[in-house]
Amino acid sequence: MPVHALSTLFRGKCPAALTPAGLLAHVPPQVWTKGWMTHGQPAGTGAEVLASFAPSLSRIAITNNRLEKCEDGSVTFRVKERTRHAWTHRTLPAEEFMRRFLQHVLPKRCIKVRSYGVLSPRRRPALAQRRTLLAVCPTPAPQSSPTRDGHEPRLAPQRTRHCQTCGEPLVLLFHLLPKKRRPP
Repeated sequence: MPVHALSTLFRGKCPAALTPAGLLAHVPPQVWTKGWMTHGQPAGTGAEVLASFAPSLSRIAITNNRLEKCEDGSVTFRVKERTRHAWTHRTLPAEEFMRRFLQHVLPKRCIKVRSYGVLSPRRRPALAQRRTLLAVCPTPAPQSSPTRDGHEPRLAPQRTRHCQTCGEPLVLLFHLLPKKRRPP
C-alpha cells in the first residue's frame, strides 16, 4: 500500500476510534489539518509476517505451566530461545510482562483460529461430505395419506425462514448437536 495513502487513511480513522472513548476532545484541533507521516516497509514474501502472527492466531501467548513464579513485583517464566532451541528462565517486572502479554491479545471482533468445530483440521476428512450435504437439494415431503374417517390430517403450518443475504428459503438438512465435553 502506498505510504501517502496509508497516512491519509490512518489520519481519517483516528478520530473515529477516539470518539467512542471520549478522547477526541483532548487532541488539539491543528493535529487534524496537518499532514501525517506513517512508516511502512515491505514484509518480503509474507513468510516473516506469518511466522510472527502464527502463534497469536492459533494459541495463547503464554500458558500457565510456563509461569514459574510471581513475587516482589516481577514475573519469572520459561521461554524457548529460537537460536539454541533450549528452555531458559526469564524474569521481568510485572508491568513489562503485562505489556508484552497484551500485545498478543487480538482486537475486538478479530477471529482467532480454533482447533475445534466443523472446519477444524482434525475434521477435514469429513469436510467434503459436509459440503456435499449442504449442496444437496432436499426431497419434497411425502404426501400424507387420509385417516380412517377420510379426512386429510392437518399439519401446523411451519414458518419458512429465509436467508438474510439473498432472500432464498433456508433448508434444514439435519440438526447439529454440540459435542459433549468435559469441564475445563
